[in-house]
Amino acid sequence: MARCGFGPDRMREIRVAYNLRDKEHHMYPVEGSIDFRAVFTPIEGMGYTGQYTNGFGNMDDILRGREYLVAEAKATEVPSAQ
Repeated sequence: MARCGFGPDRMREIRVAYNLRDKEHHMYPVEGSIDFRAVFTPIEGMGYTGQYTNGFGNMDDILRGREYLVAEAKATEVPSAQ
């Protein structure tokens, strides 16, 4: 992952919302086109320890989605995701 003007120590939150690659659709996880393991691996690998905020659905959707996204982060096998 290319380094940008700030590192993970300055990042406090990443907003998570599924989409269809064209724009933000706020879809429930697995309904969109994002491979979150591929997204989480470099983010967690560079030491990010902030929060992920779910940007989709109602509270029930968010709670179900959280379980899925936590499992995807852990599947990266990056120590900080464990």
